[in-house]
This record gives sequence, structure tokens and C-alpha cells, in this order.
Amino acid sequence: MDKVSPAPQIVAEKQKVEGTKGLRSRREKLLFRRGKLLLSKDAVQKPYKGSHETLARHNEHVDKLLAKILERHKQAKEKQAKKKPAKKKPMKKKLFLVWVRIGQWRLRIKLKGDEFL
Repeated sequence: MDKVSPAPQIVAEKQKVEGTKGLRSRREKLLFRRGKLLLSKDAVQKPYKGSHETLARHNEHVDKLLAKILERHKQAKEKQAKKKPAKKKPMKKKLFLVWVRIGQWRLRIKLKGDEFL
């Protein structure tokens, strides 16, 4: 009796999927990730047990979905690229209550460093 080798698993490093912008549902995100894994070279496919028509139909469906998702992902990236980068906000003047004399508080504006106006 020779040893039966275990069925090959999908071997792909757990990679952080770069951006899932534009993906609407958790299912789509998972599909996107799965698509990325299936598209990666080192993924080994499990042998499929079942009718091949079903598999073909399923694969077609997944391919359509993936195409749609990847397209939406691309559009979202383009949209993001079009957005103007946020302007840097001017330095805020900080307001401080400063104890001036007994029983008197004054509002002071603090700028850079410790100088008070």
C-alpha cells in the first residue's frame, strides 16, 4: 500500500489585499480576495468533485463577478486619484486663559512658542 498524498490545498500567502475601495459587500470583498489568491501563480487548485457543467457555470459566474468587482475597484481608484489632495490647514491660534491679577483672568492668544499677545 502506498501512501495517499493529501489533496493539494490552495497555497497562497495570506496577503493583505491592497485596498478594497469600491467593493460593496463583505461577499464581494471575499470574492475579490479569493480572486487575487486564485490569480496568484503559486495557488494550487483542489481537484473538483462534481459535475463539470456546474463547475463551468460557477466559474463563469465568479469570473463575471470578479470582472465587475475589479472594474469597480479600478474606477474607485481613478476617482480617488482625481480628488484634490487636502489643503494644509493654517496654524491655529490657541486661546488661553491667563491669570493676570487676583480675581482676573485674561484671554490670551498663544502663537508659536510661548509668546503671548
